[in-house]
Amino acid sequence: MEQHALFNYNFGTELANYVLRSFYEGETFYEFWEKEHGQLFEKLIEPNKVTLIHDYITYVLESAGMIRAGVNFINHLKDPEELESSIDRYKRENDIPVNMKLDFEKLKQCRMCKKCNECLKWGGYKEEIIEYLENKQEEIIDPAFNILIYNKTFLRDFHEALATWIKKHHTQLINSNKFKRYFDLKTKKLTRCTYWPKWLRKGVFFRDKGRCVINREDLTGLISVLHGDYHMDHIVPLDLYGNNDPTNLQLLCPACNSTKGSTGSFTSRYEVPLWEASDPD
Repeated sequence: MEQHALFNYNFGTELANYVLRSFYEGETFYEFWEKEHGQLFEKLIEPNKVTLIHDYITYVLESAGMIRAGVNFINHLKDPEELESSIDRYKRENDIPVNMKLDFEKLKQCRMCKKCNECLKWGGYKEEIIEYLENKQEEIIDPAFNILIYNKTFLRDFHEALATWIKKHHTQLINSNKFKRYFDLKTKKLTRCTYWPKWLRKGVFFRDKGRCVINREDLTGLISVLHGDYHMDHIVPLDLYGNNDPTNLQLLCPACNSTKGSTGSFTSRYEVPLWEASDPD
């Protein structure tokens, strides 16, 4: 049975945009990988449901202090004249499920004295909102990932940056007692994964809507999701220092996969729209 998850898309969209800006406009990727590669390197070989993109999103979120900024915003709401509009706007923008029953007129009259019953009620609500913010990390990382996993340009660029790092440190890695076990003895590249788990094949198939990413051939009438004549392709090939992380995979027909081979990091920005806005029918 399929699981259903609560997604905060308002906050998730903001986070996804921040991740893209951090990747393309800053040095956060290399800071992230230099700091975390020791414990994440195994993910380059064995597909993990918590992908490298998940890890990068988490790193950016924690580095940016977005949750901390929200907590600080709530803690600094001290003007009774603006409290109601500020808190309503913040709750709506961030989809915060905290229902408050406050008499804002009383808070205005007491100038938020921190002693009356209404101020004590506000203090309780404030703690509830802060607790929600501090515990919502997973709830916003998943929708951010769900947005970014469809951005194949970003996926390609992310894994090309990773490949550049591996190529730069290749000699050191293959001679390291810690990392050499991850490399194929003959090719000196990362070991190829020989089995794609069902959850991964299903996820890539549905993300790519059952179409070959390159020539857009509809494969859904020819195969089933888990069995059939289609290929799981590395966007950045292993021969070009690519890896087996789920976010480096795409759906190709056999012909396109054979043509692409290890010649480059080819993908596509084409998608199947839900409907054609320009089609009168």
